[in-house]
Amino acid sequence: MTLFNNRSSNDTYQPATITTVLFAFVIATGFPGNVLIVTAIIARQRLRTPCYCLVLSIAIADLGMALIAAPQRIIENYIGWPFGRFLCNFLVSIPELFVSVSVMTHTAIAMERYRAIVQPFKGRMSLKTARVVVAAIWFACYITAALPQAIMLDLVQHLDGKFYCVPMFPSMSVRRVYEFYLVLVFIALPLIFQSWCYVNVFVFARRELNLSRKNTDNKDAFQRCKKKIRLVLVLVSLVAVFQICSIPRGALMLIREFEGDAVMGTNMFYFYADVISLFAYYIKHMINPIILWSTSSEFRFCYGN
Repeated sequence: MTLFNNRSSNDTYQPATITTVLFAFVIATGFPGNVLIVTAIIARQRLRTPCYCLVLSIAIADLGMALIAAPQRIIENYIGWPFGRFLCNFLVSIPELFVSVSVMTHTAIAMERYRAIVQPFKGRMSLKTARVVVAAIWFACYITAALPQAIMLDLVQHLDGKFYCVPMFPSMSVRRVYEFYLVLVFIALPLIFQSWCYVNVFVFARRELNLSRKNTDNKDAFQRCKKKIRLVLVLVSLVAVFQICSIPRGALMLIREFEGDAVMGTNMFYFYADVISLFAYYIKHMINPIILWSTSSEFRFCYGN
């Protein structure tokens, strides 16, 4: 079991209709929304900023989830893994890269906004630096998230006669350490850090807004503060969705380790909870375009002009 996959080497497989419908929805909603974000940022000069460079990285990762991860799950529901051992090791681990890139880029955005608003005199991130950060995130996430899983993936034939690409852990201890590592590094710590950054940013921005209201002579400062608040609300909305969708996934991963596959494989409540938490973990990659469109005037301006 990994961040994006709810199957392990000894899972009992359930009817595929519900997961097929859910992941087809992920494809249908994730592809057009993230394509709009990618094309808007690339095509529009006003969106070529460090913050939107990071947003572009998230959109590309989210697009990968819709085009690679979700179709993989649908194919496996019906015919298993038909693409051979090499693509098992390479392709099945790639969605783990997309998941971790999205998480870490959200964290980088939180850090960038904190520095820009709370510590403006330390210097803001340049566009060139943002591109270097994006490249570093993708490389680091492949090494720390995708590669460890790729090493453990293998083709396993189940009772239905089909082959599935699943992680084969050397021992239960290794599996539990790996699961705790994923939850800690790619769910718990990013959520804590992002929350800390945005709480401080929001408090600072609100304090500036209140001060500018008292200074009626400086209307420009008041408008700048309002713009900061709007930007913070956009980013806080993204983090809130990330938290709501991620926490159940992390909780189920840990519960599974304590309860064991044998119990969860025969308990339908655990099965549906596992499917729902996995779908929520996917769907957060599809909701980002909706949030950006509804809360960001820059995106609406670009597509309205």
